[in-house]
Amino acid sequence: MRMAAGYTTMEVMMALAILGLGAASAISIQKIVVLGNREAAAQDGARQVGATWSSRLELDALVWNDPNGISDIHETRWLFASIPKGPSEPLSVSDWMIAPEILGFGSPAAGMQGEDVYLSDDIGRGFHCTHIRLARVIDEKTLGFGVPAKVTVLADIRVVWRKDLAPMVECRTTPPQQIENNDEGYSFYRLPPILLLRNEASL
Repeated sequence: MRMAAGYTTMEVMMALAILGLGAASAISIQKIVVLGNREAAAQDGARQVGATWSSRLELDALVWNDPNGISDIHETRWLFASIPKGPSEPLSVSDWMIAPEILGFGSPAAGMQGEDVYLSDDIGRGFHCTHIRLARVIDEKTLGFGVPAKVTVLADIRVVWRKDLAPMVECRTTPPQQIENNDEGYSFYRLPPILLLRNEASL
């Protein structure tokens, strides 16, 4: 007499185990893909933020023209914070600062897509944080007085975000040096240094 075809309990259990392993693997892969996509979006956003700050500083340099040999760098939005440096004085970790916020013109905090997040906005939207270093580095004799003056600003820009991709609520409260010394929790995007010349056309 022939036995009726069917599955044993062991076969069913083995099939369920294989199915469970496959599902778990698919979920793990999906998590990796989602995290990878978010990290790629964070890097794209950081590049956008860096390019925006580079443009801001370049536009800021147009205000600086030292009419009649008298420095007016104090009229700029950000370059006034530059530190005079000698030719052999490199920028250091202690020179990083949080990019100053000017309502309507720029904020150190930015969202995932690179949009400015101001103090009056939802702090949870702040994802990127911009640090800058500014140094006046090249001497040139000024008109009329013949006194050497710094006429070029070396600008260094970096954008920071958390490796766990959480909102960077500490952007305005954590000094850049502290982030530099505890960098295992952060990702960085740094632009090549840019030279900002005093606006000679307005002299």
